[in-house]
Amino acid sequence: MVVDDDSWIDSRDTVRMIRYVGGGSVPWSMWAGPPRYDRALDQVLAPVASDEWQQWWRSTGLRPCEIWCWVGAESNRVRVRAGRDYVRVTLDRRLEGYNDAAARLAKYGITERADPVDPGPAAALADGRAIVKALCDRFRLPDPPPLGSPDLDSHGFGQGTSPRD
Repeated sequence: MVVDDDSWIDSRDTVRMIRYVGGGSVPWSMWAGPPRYDRALDQVLAPVASDEWQQWWRSTGLRPCEIWCWVGAESNRVRVRAGRDYVRVTLDRRLEGYNDAAARLAKYGITERADPVDPGPAAALADGRAIVKALCDRFRLPDPPPLGSPDLDSHGFGQGTSPRD
């Protein structure tokens, strides 16, 4: 999910200083994304839109911050970049089984999707924490408000199963 530029302004016409923009599959991937992980990451990062988080970020004196998350990357990493007008945090998440299978299929001209292992809610929570840690470490920030808690029951899809089962 990617939101439009109006998301910087909330319903009270207040400029949001930090926001979870979203992301999705890396641009070159053939897969829509892992549903359990995606939903859980949305839950973990939802509080970023809260007044508490907005006040915390405003108190840092830093420029507005965007949080982006991409799945299907070559490796797991978090990058923090400070531009002239904004701060951007980007999480890249490698999906076990996806990258290798997609490369093998592409080698033979097969463009069918390769189903990776969905990392699930625990990985989403760990990734949310990694994003916050990277921000705090980079700018030596005080502890932020809490993140959200993912639904560990995987939104009705029993743990370890896919929505197609």
